[in-house]
Amino acid sequence: MLHARLLIDLPREPLPRSGAITRLLLSLVSDPGPDEDRDRLLGDALETLRTTLHAFGEAGVDDVVVLRVGDEVIYADDEQRLDDADQALARVVASGRLQRGFGSLRVVLSHRGEGLHTVVQIELDEEVVRGHAPLSVELVARISALRVRADEGPARYRERVDAWLAAGGLDLQLETMDRLTQALSVALAGAFGSVAVRVDPPTLRVVAPGPVQVARLRHLGFRARLRPPTYRPVPKGWRRSAAYDHPHVHCFFDPYHDLLSLVVVDALLDGRAPARQVTVVDPDATVLFELDHGHGRPESVTLPVARGLVTLLDDRVVVDDSIPVAGMDVAEAGSPHAPGYGGEGWG
Repeated sequence: MLHARLLIDLPREPLPRSGAITRLLLSLVSDPGPDEDRDRLLGDALETLRTTLHAFGEAGVDDVVVLRVGDEVIYADDEQRLDDADQALARVVASGRLQRGFGSLRVVLSHRGEGLHTVVQIELDEEVVRGHAPLSVELVARISALRVRADEGPARYRERVDAWLAAGGLDLQLETMDRLTQALSVALAGAFGSVAVRVDPPTLRVVAPGPVQVARLRHLGFRARLRPPTYRPVPKGWRRSAAYDHPHVHCFFDPYHDLLSLVVVDALLDGRAPARQVTVVDPDATVLFELDHGHGRPESVTLPVARGLVTLLDDRVVVDDSIPVAGMDVAEAGSPHAPGYGGEGWG
């Protein structure tokens, strides 16, 4: 729901372009990609990672979920250990994988504080298109207070969320996200130089659920059958629509988040959720509408699923029969709380 990004410029050198004959030969066996000017990272990738993780630690972000070099998982936190950045770094050092030719590095970290659960992804690429930063940091946060509680059903949940939205909760949490983003920016600027760090400030982005996501609301259980998020440090490579394709969904799947999105989109369209700026997108990340200090609310908008097709009762979510049936999200496979995937068949 809350998104921010940091870009860090690092020293790099231009790569020579492939000649026409070379590209022709490459095209016979694979797609050579666009013919673009590219740069290669200079310096030690391992030292860059060490410096980045140290800066994150100064900002209080040091809980590593997973670290990959290329397609190889070097470190995965299967036990949700805290403060394990040093362990992850030691594993990389022992692997020797961050030598010249490493290709790409991805590190996912988790941070909980001030009412937010933020998942951070560090991306370091050995080669980039000219003009692109080789080191980037993406932050995606969800609001802890808006998780479904064990003592409430769908209707009561909507009432609580509506009251929270009406009280200006979105802007307050945006300010919280901004503080974390700035803390990381300051720490990274201290490590790499202030001119090297660029900040895309936090924004609010809500995904209006599509037919598949809405259909899955039928499976939700409440109160005694409330299901917890599913933690997977190493997702199985499941493909997701663009708006859901980020580590917060992959590693910390919450089956109730689309219910929250449905409630928030309704409140935004009715003018019941004040916010400085918010963007609503469909599952493919296509912008449906944008609000700026309450302005820009469309008189009509075509949502992926029309309003009025979902009813929140005291004990369950009722989805109109016009929405085709869909199975549960595969992220819950193996969960002891997921019907059809083992356990007691909750939901």
